[in-house]
Amino acid sequence: TVTSTSYTLGPRAGSLSHDPSRTRLPYWLNQYPCPLVSKACSHVVTSKTKTVTKTATAVTTQKAATTTVKITGTSLITPTTTVTNTITSTSTANAVTSTIVVTSSSVVPATSTIDFTVTPTVTATQVVTSPFVSARIRISDSNGNFAGYIRAQLDNGNSYKDTDSAADALVIAIPSNGGPQNIPVPDGEFPNLGAINQPGGGTNINLSYNSGAYVFLGQTDDVPAGQQADDGDSSYAATYDSPSVYESAVWTFNVASGALTLTWTNADGTPITPTMTTTNGYIVFVGDLSQYPYQNDGPKTLSLEYVV
Repeated sequence: TVTSTSYTLGPRAGSLSHDPSRTRLPYWLNQYPCPLVSKACSHVVTSKTKTVTKTATAVTTQKAATTTVKITGTSLITPTTTVTNTITSTSTANAVTSTIVVTSSSVVPATSTIDFTVTPTVTATQVVTSPFVSARIRISDSNGNFAGYIRAQLDNGNSYKDTDSAADALVIAIPSNGGPQNIPVPDGEFPNLGAINQPGGGTNINLSYNSGAYVFLGQTDDVPAGQQADDGDSSYAATYDSPSVYESAVWTFNVASGALTLTWTNADGTPITPTMTTTNGYIVFVGDLSQYPYQNDGPKTLSLEYVV
């Protein structure tokens, strides 16, 4: 609240003495000429400055954030299985609220800069080495029960038989997944584990599902997949000094199950997966087991039993 006092100046007095009837000014101002009154007042009136203080508050909120990096890789562990490896790296920035309070005589907009850096780092180095480098060839019956191994030594130098002894079993290098392919035999007169027709069985050997025709297991030279050879480069032919039809790239290996399958290619190019059986210990593959003319031990299958 401001209260103003007004006054009216009269004629200049002949004397500087105080005359209350002539003016309402304080008596001590009457001694000054009018132009000097304001100057005199400046010594009396004290200037007032009012300071208004305001507070500005700036609030910045950063929501919680999560960054996830996922890497999925597939490792082939030969010969057991295929393993899928998933590696996940997660970096989390927690929720942050930043408050900046600025006190000033003047309101200045307050600014706040907050930098959040989330750097996920994923380092994935996985080398999976198979613990297996070799395997025995296991024989199983139709129920999956153990029925022996393929023996390492050829019988009479011409064909393979079975054995119950792991110590006497043929040990081979683990083949590649899939097929058809050769399976090398160690220290053999001929390099591969192959399928051989008996000498004198003729040429263009065909196995079929309505025939008892069969082939033995023996050692053979290399023959391209899907082809037959009838020269003397097989263990059976060498023993009897007579050519016999044989094939070498007959094997398909399933790395997931360990199953080893023989596929014979007939002379006309049609493939057939014959039934394996044993006859007096000899390992044979028959087009149609019901038509096989000899005593046998029923259908059998082959698989690999890994050797550490």
